[in-house]
Amino acid sequence: MIPLPQIISEIIMGLGAALVIGTILAITRPRYGPDGRQIVTAKGRAIVNVLIGLLVFAWGLASFVTDHGV
Repeated sequence: MIPLPQIISEIIMGLGAALVIGTILAITRPRYGPDGRQIVTAKGRAIVNVLIGLLVFAWGLASFVTDHGV
């Protein structure tokens, strides 16, 4: 049976990775309005989300590697 701290660490790593990957895909995908013109989006919040995702992923990885749990 897998110990609970290991599962929680893996879930935290997965959530951080999903936030990073999803946000990067959203930044790189061009968006178009109803008239066919490309919409310019603010990238500041997306960059903050990537940084938060990296922080959460690093926290989960550190918990996973050190074996102390969350």
